[in-house]
Amino acid sequence: MMSAMPAPPRKTSTLRHEFHVIATVLGTAVVFGILVSFLPGIGRPVPEESAGATTYLKAQAAEKSDPAKALELFASIGPEAGEWHDRARRQVARLKAEAARRPRQASPEEQADYDALLEAWRRHAGDHEELLRRCEAFVMAHPRGEKRPAVEDMIAQARQSRAAKRAQEAGDVEAAVARLLERRDYGGALLAIEKASERLRTELDVWPRLAARRDAIIVEARKHYQRQLEESNRLLKEGLKDDARRLWFSTLRALGEGKVPELAELHRAAALRVEEIRP
Repeated sequence: MMSAMPAPPRKTSTLRHEFHVIATVLGTAVVFGILVSFLPGIGRPVPEESAGATTYLKAQAAEKSDPAKALELFASIGPEAGEWHDRARRQVARLKAEAARRPRQASPEEQADYDALLEAWRRHAGDHEELLRRCEAFVMAHPRGEKRPAVEDMIAQARQSRAAKRAQEAGDVEAAVARLLERRDYGGALLAIEKASERLRTELDVWPRLAARRDAIIVEARKHYQRQLEESNRLLKEGLKDDARRLWFSTLRALGEGKVPELAELHRAAALRVEEIRP
């Protein structure tokens, strides 16, 4: 018995297969077309980002020659520039911090006055009054100037040097006064202090000591006058008028010959004693 022949494939199945193939091809073509039209735009920056990148590069180029311009360019990059905005913000913060640490420049007028002050500092070295006058005039002319801290340091230095110089001068005056008092020259001692008073009166470290010494000299001069009066009376009792007159002449010299206001009263009294002694 012969086996049955297989039935031929149905036409409907063939059509379905062909339709599926055609649909697949068409779908692939559509997807490929979409990708072809879309891919060129992938990775391409938007215009705002491109502009931000350009400005960022310009700011970097300008940073060495013109930091202020670079700061302005970095600050102009807005949020729409994306990551370039974030980068620019960091650069702005850095530049501002560097600017805050950087010494500010003096104006041309202030710089010229400062240069003149430095020249005066060299020319008048040791003349502390003149240097202080010039420094204080500079501060008044430029109260908020960039050079003011440096000038204030100069003022402090001049004052310290002046104080040291005046302390030495006060020591010299005290030594001179001691020598004059050894000779009982009370008027000369007071004049020595008075001569230095114009310079030393404002020095609180030395003037009170000299002022106290001046007062003590006046007390000593009065005691000296009283001792001379007692000695003069003794000489007169013994009939030694010439010796008594010489005593009062020396007293007049000791009291400053009438040139010392603090001893003027004692000097007049001594002069009367001389007139009372008749040859």
